[in-house]
Amino acid sequence: MPAVDPAEVSSLILDIYDTTVDSGRWPLALDKIARFVGARGAFIFELDSTGTDRRIRAPYFSSAYDKALVDGYLQQHNRQEVEDQDKFARFSKLTDQIQLIPDDVLADSEAELLARPNTQQMLQYGIRYRAGALLNKDQVNHDRFALQFTRHGGPVSREHLKRAEIVMPHIAKALNISRPMAQLSQRYRSVADCIDLLVVGICILNASGTVVLANREFQRQLESYRLFRKDPAGRLIMTSEGGHNSFNEMRGELSNHGRFGARPRKEAIVSDVEGKPHTLCIEVAPLNSADEFGEPSLRGHIVYSMDTGNF
Repeated sequence: MPAVDPAEVSSLILDIYDTTVDSGRWPLALDKIARFVGARGAFIFELDSTGTDRRIRAPYFSSAYDKALVDGYLQQHNRQEVEDQDKFARFSKLTDQIQLIPDDVLADSEAELLARPNTQQMLQYGIRYRAGALLNKDQVNHDRFALQFTRHGGPVSREHLKRAEIVMPHIAKALNISRPMAQLSQRYRSVADCIDLLVVGICILNASGTVVLANREFQRQLESYRLFRKDPAGRLIMTSEGGHNSFNEMRGELSNHGRFGARPRKEAIVSDVEGKPHTLCIEVAPLNSADEFGEPSLRGHIVYSMDTGNF
């Protein structure tokens, strides 16, 4: 496998964060993630629990997969797949770091694993090896990540794991911070149609830090708390020095993002103004493109601001 190309990594990370305003970008982003790691394809799974009936679903997966086949497979092998997800989770260490677990933990022997009906069906699709990870260890039913490998592409190696470790924290952060927007957009034609309905403040900044768009909740927070303000050039700045420094850091290098791994909600700041704490928790992510808002080449950031007093 060739050496990791820093330019490729940067481009891939930006593709991942662009999904925060357009969840329709996930299939192509997962295609690129799979190619980068050396896998056949990539999935985001979620577990739905209703009483004793636990179901697995795949909201996002690589564009190389056929949705009808994926849905049919998960329906037919739901019980086994849920058990496999439980095993992947048990082998994930209780730390903030995200671990990709190879599928050799799923059975006592290779022969036993290969004899399973779900494995036999995957072999028909050209899939021989798998690996799974918990992307969110605070809400373990959300954001299960999986990679699949062909017979020639596997078994999962140390190099595969190292490459996956580069991108998984960013996948975790992108999924976590965009969840309120993604849930609303399922009921509306586009994100632009529902952004003012969000109880989370959203602000989109261009490359110079100028406000391109702010939803109703973010405007309310600007007026109510004065933690942020716009300077004469229309750039968003924080009013407290400690908050200002943190805000600049969060908009800095790509390596500043995703550093809290499988506990992505920790990447937030609570700022004080005039000695009085205001419980606004801030998340910032790079945003290369925001087609929904008429900014195809933004190269800026998206700011999520949650007023915890409302929750």
